[in-house]
Amino acid sequence: MGVSSSPIRVLHIDDEPSLTELTATFLERADDQFEVDTATSASEGLARLDEDTFDCVVSDYDMPRQNGIELLERVREDHPRLPFILFTGKGSEEVASEAISAGVSDYLQKRRGTEQYQLLAKRIRSHVERTRAQRKAAEHESHLRQAQEMADLGSWHKDVRDDEIWWSEEIYGIFGIDREQSDTDRSAERPLDHREFLTYVHPQDQDFVDEKWRAALDGAAYDIEHRIVTDCGETRWVRQRAEVEYDDDGEPLEALGIVQDITERKAREQEVKKAKTQLEAAIDTGAVGTWEWDVDADELVVDARFARLFGVPPDAADDGLPLEAYVSAVADADQERIERAAETALDACGEFQEEFRVHDPDGERRWVLASGRVKCDGDGKARRFPGALVDITDRKADTSREQQPPIS
Repeated sequence: MGVSSSPIRVLHIDDEPSLTELTATFLERADDQFEVDTATSASEGLARLDEDTFDCVVSDYDMPRQNGIELLERVREDHPRLPFILFTGKGSEEVASEAISAGVSDYLQKRRGTEQYQLLAKRIRSHVERTRAQRKAAEHESHLRQAQEMADLGSWHKDVRDDEIWWSEEIYGIFGIDREQSDTDRSAERPLDHREFLTYVHPQDQDFVDEKWRAALDGAAYDIEHRIVTDCGETRWVRQRAEVEYDDDGEPLEALGIVQDITERKAREQEVKKAKTQLEAAIDTGAVGTWEWDVDADELVVDARFARLFGVPPDAADDGLPLEAYVSAVADADQERIERAAETALDACGEFQEEFRVHDPDGERRWVLASGRVKCDGDGKARRFPGALVDITDRKADTSREQQPPIS
């Protein structure tokens, strides 16, 4: 049934009521998808278009007060892509030329016999299906573009034999290229070649990218991450994936690929890597535990060493407990200072580093150094507060001895 099985709504405009009714009857017989409405003047037809939706307009030419060409010009103001067929008994090259200039979709002369309605029905269907297909393609392209923008994703196509690479609009944004103001003379009307593309790749990654691309032409997978340098000198990370198509002799013909901006992901990975390194260093230098505080839920999850130092059962600590469950182990003289420092870090999404005393379950007093950093969301609201605890009791004792006056 063509591109759609939905009804095809036709508005037929002709100043002869008997002819509009006859045409409607024959069109609906010719195609059971047709639903034909009629109007007997141009003004009535325009009113119907304002109040309802149609897939095609069929109009006579010779009508009082406003002819078919004048009607077409009015329709095109509000409905530039609506199929409009001039179905007229007034046939001349002058009328046909005027209709084409006004943007008519088709021009058909009235004839004797019912065959003319079969021909008109075919023309209507053809134009409606073409218009629907174009609209569907445009919607698909729009959705794809929106998806690409949301995912920082762009697409590219390469003619391998001619060494021509064509970028989508999104890639220009990823590469930070303003084509109107760019010094690189980068134009969507002109493709890149492989060598020119490599100029956008970070100098330290160019050999890697070139090697992976040549391997892809020999059949290897092409799924790589590398750095690029934008027009303004900013370094970004991208992920590229592509599929290469080959001819019957195994020679590469073309490639279809995507580029995704992964700069933020790489930054997060580096942050996690840095935090892990710092944590490992802290453990190596005497850390007695780590913590992760979900600020919204007020759930503090700590490891077994941390829990035992504060007199909390490790199993309960692993499930998450309120911060208050640990405060009682902190020396009374230090509690207010620690609470103020924590509130300051939460408000500023900043770092926390404080020394304080803890009374372990055996009643022994230990000095600890707590170090952490508050993680906030895009609105600046504190969400997570991870950190590590280091036992500095021995260091404090050494410092205290050094500060004591010598015995005379």
